[in-house]
Amino acid sequence: MVRVNLEMVEKVAATIKNLSLEVRALDFTEEDKFPAVGDPNALDYFFAVTMYDYGFWIGDNRVYVEPLYGEIGGKRLKGSDLLWMLSMNVYREKGSEFFNQVNLAVLRSSDFDSWLSRDIGFQDHGLRHKMVLLYGIYFMLSQNPRSPQDILLKSNQSKKPLETFLRETSKIPGYDKDHLFKKNLLLAM
Repeated sequence: MVRVNLEMVEKVAATIKNLSLEVRALDFTEEDKFPAVGDPNALDYFFAVTMYDYGFWIGDNRVYVEPLYGEIGGKRLKGSDLLWMLSMNVYREKGSEFFNQVNLAVLRSSDFDSWLSRDIGFQDHGLRHKMVLLYGIYFMLSQNPRSPQDILLKSNQSKKPLETFLRETSKIPGYDKDHLFKKNLLLAM
């Protein structure tokens, strides 16, 4: 079984933190993709959208055929860039509450389609809708954290914040099947 080497993750994080300013890090401040720094609803947005940061290709029942592209505002976008811009458009148009776990627990198919339209070509559209419902319901169950904020608070108060964060997020539908913690680690950034 493959395991994440948390010690190495910490070393890489420390190295990245000390990079010179000549290297532009992904700082998640691009206005067309991410909420403004300090936005009180940004955490809900990042938790919900990162869950879908995978599977950016068009395939048939057997193999990969081509990458996923879409057009927004006259710009041709590929994969993850497309996902984040579509998501930010919904964030602006429908309001930040759209990505709140309570709303996502009962998100109608038509509302989901206004976010990630079938027409764009995301793989497994029905599965992705089911995943967002299960994600929202997870936070409604009494034995689970009430919100992404609760997970972040618990993680930040622990002796090993990253390890706690990965453990807690790996219980959430949409993050629970990723044994390499790829989405969980992206979210931790």
